[in-house]
Amino acid sequence: MNMTRKNIAMLLFVFAVFLLTPDFSSAAEKLIDCDFEEGANWNYGDHFDLWGEYLGDEWTIVSSDKHGGNYSAQSRDPNPGGILESSGFHFDISSWYTWGSEIFIRFWAKHPVDFVPEATDENRGCNQFRIGTGLSGDWTSGIEYIANGYQNSTFLHFYYDARSAYGTPPLYVYDGQWHEYAVYLRQPTSDSSANGRWVAWRDANGTYDDSTALYTRDNIAQDLPWSHIYFGNYYKGECSGNWTFWVDDIDVWNGMPGGDSQDTTPPASPSGLNVS
Repeated sequence: MNMTRKNIAMLLFVFAVFLLTPDFSSAAEKLIDCDFEEGANWNYGDHFDLWGEYLGDEWTIVSSDKHGGNYSAQSRDPNPGGILESSGFHFDISSWYTWGSEIFIRFWAKHPVDFVPEATDENRGCNQFRIGTGLSGDWTSGIEYIANGYQNSTFLHFYYDARSAYGTPPLYVYDGQWHEYAVYLRQPTSDSSANGRWVAWRDANGTYDDSTALYTRDNIAQDLPWSHIYFGNYYKGECSGNWTFWVDDIDVWNGMPGGDSQDTTPPASPSGLNVS
């Protein structure tokens, strides 16, 4: 077959593009897959690997109200307050999460209209996300998202440089309906770089980019990689009002899921967090 120089050049170009195109086939691996479909046999430790002795009994598995399937998790009374008395989930990412790593957390939740995300002391508030460094329970240099209470404002607080973003749009809505929530975190590429990122979505309908984001925070700096994550409700004091809410269909990924790149295989027990 005769090949012109133009055809040869085109083939070489296509071959070069093929070689240089990154392979996204394993771009995002599912780390946690928790839909509570075990019903009465659901076990916190099969999905989340920290504080099961405290948080495992802070949920009631119910069939009366769920997003999908047959069951969801309903919060329990958080009084007298404190993270170990509140309904939340806590897991360790230290085995794989390092400079430049990404994590994506997605779940469905329902809050009644009269839900009150604050403690009796309005200056203590209620954390709905906490990202920490070091050993479990050490939030040094981490991030916290306050739902309400502190100066009656929703805000993000970054411990490393003491930055607080007051007036952050509330992530949760209290309307008695199920909503999808998602959070993306990118660790800075080094301890001398300020290029970390936090993005949050509500009801993004599967499209997770800046155009659908509820809010973003860029230029995040850290001196240590984050190592553990808590989400749910963490009352820093006795709860002052209605504390009942429901959670369903939780999944956590080590990157942005989507398209053909996502791994839909359920992770191994307890949570598949030992990612190579």
